Amino acid sequence: MTSSFTRTCASIILPCLATVSYALPLAAYGPDKPVNDLHRGPAGWAISMKCKHNGASDDCVVSALKNGKPTQTIIKTSVRPGIQWYGDIAMMRFPCGTGCRNDMFFSPPNKVDGHELVAQDAIDIKRRLVVSVASNPLEVFRLFAGKAPVATLHLATSYTRPDVERLRWERDRLDVWYRDDSGALKRASVAIPRN
Repeated sequence: MTSSFTRTCASIILPCLATVSYALPLAAYGPDKPVNDLHRGPAGWAISMKCKHNGASDDCVVSALKNGKPTQTIIKTSVRPGIQWYGDIAMMRFPCGTGCRNDMFFSPPNKVDGHELVAQDAIDIKRRLVVSVASNPLEVFRLFAGKAPVATLHLATSYTRPDVERLRWERDRLDVWYRDDSGALKRASVAIPRN
């Protein structure tokens, strides 16, 4: 299942991480109770989320603030995101169905990025890397560096959506354990170029 979101500059489809909890649907708070959340980050930065329930969906505006003053609208969406800061990067997680989540990333003062990922996908926030396992070959992207992958890894399987068991980031590579066509567990690696 894919969700698309409208942004001030463009339309973007988004990525993943296992430590952010999803917010309850806004409908659980009632139509007369708007939600205003503030998620503080480093150096006076914060992410503001203002939502209200509107019939069958939510109307949410997610904005960046510096020292309490709005700097930009990051996204307007009908899905209430979970928001978490990881160092100087804010991740906004949008639920999109079972085993699916779309994540958007913000890095002050104005960098916004997103990739559509699924449950097994991995993010290395420190090195600003994300990997998509939704198709074969797997693609590794560097956040805030454009949409072209920095590395690809073709897995020895005929499946267009590979059965990935595990992913592990190493210093200079990504290791992937997956099932081949016969069901055997295999390991493959791809080198990750430095910035």
